[in-house]
Amino acid sequence: MALDQYLSTPLLVSALVLILTWLVFNWWSQNKKLPPGPWGLPILGYWPFIRITHLDFTELSKIYGNVFSFRTVGGRLIIVLNGIKTIKDVLVNRADEFDGRPHGNNLISWMSGGLGITQEEGQPWSEQRRFFLQTAKNLGFGKSELEEKIHDAIKIFLEDLRNSKSKPIDLHLLLAYAYNNVVSDVLFSRKFDRGHTFARNLSNMNQMVEIFTGVCHMLVGFPFDFSVAIPGRRKYAKGRDAIQSFTDSVVDDMVKGFDPNHVNNYVDAYLQHKDELVKKGKPSSFNDKHT
Repeated sequence: MALDQYLSTPLLVSALVLILTWLVFNWWSQNKKLPPGPWGLPILGYWPFIRITHLDFTELSKIYGNVFSFRTVGGRLIIVLNGIKTIKDVLVNRADEFDGRPHGNNLISWMSGGLGITQEEGQPWSEQRRFFLQTAKNLGFGKSELEEKIHDAIKIFLEDLRNSKSKPIDLHLLLAYAYNNVVSDVLFSRKFDRGHTFARNLSNMNQMVEIFTGVCHMLVGFPFDFSVAIPGRRKYAKGRDAIQSFTDSVVDDMVKGFDPNHVNNYVDAYLQHKDELVKKGKPSSFNDKHT
C-alpha cells in the first residue's frame, strides 16, 4: 500500500481528533479535583493576564473564592490562598498536610543547591527551622546585641558616604556590604573589608537577584534550567562557587578550633547541636552537608 494512502485526509483527521480527545481528557483528569480558577493560554497559561499580582489575585478571589488555581508558564500549577483566615487555616492549623514545597527552577535553589530552610521540606525543614529560630533568639535577635552589630554597620555605611565627597556612588553595593557584614558577624563572628573577595562576591549576588526578578522570572515555570538564559550566567556561577568555597574554608577552620564551651555564633551553635545529637544517637538532618 502506498504511503500517500496512509496519509489520506480522512485518516489524518481521525488521528488528529483522537489526539485532541486524548489531550482534552488528560487535561480534564488532571484538573477535575483542583480548586476552580481562570483558563489561560497554551504554554503561557494565565501568566500574560497578571499585571499587579496581589491586586489581580484579590479580584480573582471574588470570582472563584479564597482558594483558586491556575496554570502559568510551562503548565506549572499555582494554588492561591486569599485572606488571613484561609492562609492561617491551611499553613498553620493544617501545616502537616501542606509542608511540601514546589520543585522547580528558582534563584535560591540555584545558589544554595536546594539546601536550607528556604528550600527543604518535611522533617529536615522542621528541624532546621526550629533550630534556627531558637539559635537566633539566643544570639540576640530582637535584642540589644544584634542592634549593636547593625549600628556598627550603619556607621561604616555613613562613613563611606562621607568619603565619597558627593561623587556618584553605587548605594546598592554599599548597602549589600553593610548587611552582608552583619550576617557574616552572626554566622562566623567575622567581618570583611569591602575590598575582600568574599564581600565583593556577596555584593555581586545582589545583581543576580535584580536580574532574576526581572525578565528572567518568566522562565521559572519551564522544565529546563532557567539559568542558561541569564546574561552573565558564568560570571555569577563563578561568584556563587567562590562564595561556597570560601564559606567552606571558614567553616572548616571553625570545626578544627571548635570549643563546645564557647559558643559565639551560629556555626558554633550548629556544631554543638550536631555533636549533641550524635552522642545521643539520634538520626537527624544535622550533618556535614548542611553545615
